[in-house]
Amino acid sequence: MKYKVKIHDKLFEVEIENLDQRPIIAKVDGCTYEVYPVEEKAAKPQKREISMNPPLEKIAPVPPKSVSANSLNTVKSPIPGVVTSIEVAIGQEVQEGDPLCVIEAMKMKNTIRSPRPGVIKFIPIQVGKHVRHNEVLIEFEGNS
Repeated sequence: MKYKVKIHDKLFEVEIENLDQRPIIAKVDGCTYEVYPVEEKAAKPQKREISMNPPLEKIAPVPPKSVSANSLNTVKSPIPGVVTSIEVAIGQEVQEGDPLCVIEAMKMKNTIRSPRPGVIKFIPIQVGKHVRHNEVLIEFEGNS
């Protein structure tokens, strides 16, 4: 499905295949982005809003990914950069969309969020360490 999105007075055409998928995969100008929706919890029917964090211009393109059993248990870096903070600890339970770590690339801080609920099993990164594209940042326990 195609949508028109206005960001900072610039109009973008965004193609989204499945709004119920997490993360939502959005294609903008030939680049693919992971988008995490933010929904308010209310007693009345919810209005669906999509929040792009960081702003669209600051998200690095990520290649389309095929889902494998291993990809569900790891979070990989969507961009190369330097780890500026780690927001979780081993054994911590996280929910989908919770911040896991922050990577700085080209003087922009990019919050890496959890793609699913789970318990943190292993954190192979350290603050100040340079990470490569697709390097494992966080590993979850068990299957999703």
